[in-house]
Amino acid sequence: MEPAESDLFGLLKSKIVKVMQRSHPGMPDKMANWKGHEITKFQEDLLSKQRQNISAKWFYTHMKSENEQLPRIDVLNFLSQYAGYRDWADFKYQISLNYRDNVTSAETPLAQDGSNRVFYVIPAIVILTLGFFFVIFQLLSKEEVIICFYDYHTGKAITHHNIKVRMLNNGETITYDCSWDGCCSVETLEETITFIASVPQYQTDTLTRKAIKSGIQVNLIPE
Repeated sequence: MEPAESDLFGLLKSKIVKVMQRSHPGMPDKMANWKGHEITKFQEDLLSKQRQNISAKWFYTHMKSENEQLPRIDVLNFLSQYAGYRDWADFKYQISLNYRDNVTSAETPLAQDGSNRVFYVIPAIVILTLGFFFVIFQLLSKEEVIICFYDYHTGKAITHHNIKVRMLNNGETITYDCSWDGCCSVETLEETITFIASVPQYQTDTLTRKAIKSGIQVNLIPE
């Protein structure tokens, strides 16, 4: 049985992580653990190597989440090219070849010795179970919320500015840098967040908003 396309996209994201780690050794091994500055590095690397742009909001929708709906084929093509393949079709073909080879080599020794099956299957079940509970714990511990900034008068996104967001919840101050598209992601356990937005040429203000997964839109007034 061939892997599903959603699983193939997950493998492609793993390949992209390895490419990023060649030039940025400190990048986390899992894309789900990438934060704002790591996402910005990837955006810049993708623009440099493929001359393609993706927004932070798009990244959170398709790359960090378990969204079953795949991106458009043109996006899959340039992401596959970034990972070292000709296009999405070539990536799927190469992965399918490796998958069939691995399945064949794994089935042969297990058919010869039933004890080997127990030796491999039980640890695999334990690892999968631990991994499941680890993922559940991570999902329940913190929420990531995207904050995007817009001009109060024009309604257009504030881009290419040095935008900083300082979170003020629970007596702790954490500063986040926004990416080039005027958006940044913050982590919180609270239903309501309070933060200060510092944007050149715009009024600095302390804001309180509900932390919702669909994102927060903030309209700033020019000075």
